[in-house]
Amino acid sequence: MSNNTPFMPWIDHLYEVGDKIRAERTRLRDSADMALELERKAAALRALVEKGKADLLTKVMKNWTLADIQGASEAAARHHPVRRTFDDVEDGALRECLRTLDGRHLASEALQVFQDAGVIREQDLQAVPDEQALAQLAARVLAWWRHLGQPVCDRLAIK
Repeated sequence: MSNNTPFMPWIDHLYEVGDKIRAERTRLRDSADMALELERKAAALRALVEKGKADLLTKVMKNWTLADIQGASEAAARHHPVRRTFDDVEDGALRECLRTLDGRHLASEALQVFQDAGVIREQDLQAVPDEQALAQLAARVLAWWRHLGQPVCDRLAIK
């Protein structure tokens, strides 16, 4: 939020507001700034993890055949069925974006999928949609929420 971004600016317009109130507002703004910085650091760490996964896959592919890797993947799926297919998601673009995540996505990644998959599309906002278009929009939003939004809220214990 930085000192240039107003944070609760209305406090300055209260009649005879004191330094204690302004100091508390400053502490809250600083806490909000720290939270934003932690989000940025989390996103940077996540990017390092993704690069590390790509590098590890490259190393694995040098030592094992594609058939070996596929067999290991199938064995892991039988023993640890955590990989979801998202077959319940009707929208192809959203389904493909969901498949790129590993279930440990950040809130920022969930929002990026919302944008990349076109959960709400320009045509949804420009004209009065018909019943079918509304149903498709609702299905995309609910699928995004069920697979990305709600898990983030659950993980962060947001009620």
